[in-house]
Amino acid sequence: MPRWLVLLIFLAYLVPCLCLAGPYRHFISSDGTAYLSLARHWAAGRCDEAVNGYWGPLFPVLLSGLLLLGGSAYLASKVIALVAGLVVLFMMNRLGRRLDLPPALRAAACLAFVPLAVFFNCQSFLADFLFLAVLLVYLDLAAADRPSLPRGMLIGFMGGLCYLAKGFGLPYVLAHYYVLNSWRALRTPPGERGPAIRSFLAGLLAFAAVVAAWALPLSLKYGHPTTGTTAALHWAAIGDLQRGVLDLPHDVAGLIPPPGPNALSGWDDPTFYAMGYWRPWLSWENARFYAGHMLRSAAGILELHFIYVPLALYWPIGHLLFMFMFKYKIGASAQRPPRTLSPAARYLWFSLLLYVGGYLLVMHNPNWRYFGPSYVLVLLLGIAAIPEWGRWAPWGPAVSIIAALATTLASWRAPVADIVHYLPEARQFDSLARAAQTLHVTGGFAATGMWANSLRFAAYRREAEDDKIPVRFFGVQGRLDGDAFRRALAENGIGYVLVWKPAASSQTWMRDYERFDQTADPKIQVFRRRAPRSP
Repeated sequence: MPRWLVLLIFLAYLVPCLCLAGPYRHFISSDGTAYLSLARHWAAGRCDEAVNGYWGPLFPVLLSGLLLLGGSAYLASKVIALVAGLVVLFMMNRLGRRLDLPPALRAAACLAFVPLAVFFNCQSFLADFLFLAVLLVYLDLAAADRPSLPRGMLIGFMGGLCYLAKGFGLPYVLAHYYVLNSWRALRTPPGERGPAIRSFLAGLLAFAAVVAAWALPLSLKYGHPTTGTTAALHWAAIGDLQRGVLDLPHDVAGLIPPPGPNALSGWDDPTFYAMGYWRPWLSWENARFYAGHMLRSAAGILELHFIYVPLALYWPIGHLLFMFMFKYKIGASAQRPPRTLSPAARYLWFSLLLYVGGYLLVMHNPNWRYFGPSYVLVLLLGIAAIPEWGRWAPWGPAVSIIAALATTLASWRAPVADIVHYLPEARQFDSLARAAQTLHVTGGFAATGMWANSLRFAAYRREAEDDKIPVRFFGVQGRLDGDAFRRALAENGIGYVLVWKPAASSQTWMRDYERFDQTADPKIQVFRRRAPRSP
């Protein structure tokens, strides 16, 4: 790719990230608070609390390393996200070369993803962007059909990093690596399979070593062999949907003590949530609900791709349709038959369908950030299919240029709109972070509502003191009435209660608390437990 194109892509990504770093400085989701808390555990050497079956360790470990260098958590997360974005764009260029795309089309694919990369950077306290970068490195390495022991071990190691980034990386890489190598072995003469088998076994051994290095402490912590608890909680969440329960326990069940003495909240390790055991094969009713749930999830996944990579979906699907019509002689012209898919395109199609299908099996709620890898693969396949459309249309080269530009611009609309849409919310988080600096809440606290914002307040409060004071969020009142909430506060020794959007009437629990402080934001009030009266 010409240097001026590389520079254009680099600046198109770097400049918005730097401009938005300030406005989105305190933008953190509830998942992000858990990653931040785990990073603090790693940085402080609290390995017993850092070991976690729900959240992958790769992102908090990298974040903790930057924290040990003296930087702020907010800056450190931006640095990780920025580097992850550069890796993603670099790997998109490499995968584009495997598709034999000319430099202009590779640049179009990268530029089409830039706004989405910037949006990922704005929400930098999440592991999804890091997972995307690591997974693309793995996919690029696995795409090369040049078996050798070092390459096999490197592929297995990168597959293990995918697992350490997100739990979904374990089944995906295992299935991807096995099916890919089995297919290649079937197409290789029996007498020439030796190097490929040795490379496959070396990769499998390296992958197993990385997985075992994390699965062992997990198994010791939870008391039974396990590689993670993410899938179990997702199954349980699907079971709750079947029963009509739309909320997670922290929204409705009352107070949930943090799982460790230094944990920020119960969300640090949802493994300990009291959720039922559910699997689709346990009963006919479960299986029937699961089938309907997968159909609804498939529609949701397709909708997300039509939102974030709209035009890119049409070109490769149209190419496949051309091939089908030509094969069965449905109006296809013998003078201009469609080109068959290249080996690289078939490889990316396989990787894409396996990724989406794997998430479809265990996902309880489609979320845009889960599908970064599929957005990238759809963009690459879409851009690669555009020249095929140019062959069928009059003025083919002009049509290809217009289609590539339209695909790039169409992919900008949704992420740019999202970045603008979340700016007011980012300003609210800034205000909440400032409030956390002035309200000297320490120890355990609860809230009357707004679980996510209360959790953010706890994270901001702990960061304001550089993790030197214990701040532990026990949850919200949920469906507890005043008396039950009062008993729960007493049983857990809660010293402070946050009241959001205060109501005019008082509640029973207020008898034990007094108004402590108020910020400039009238929506937040803090109550402190009354000191016991001296006899």
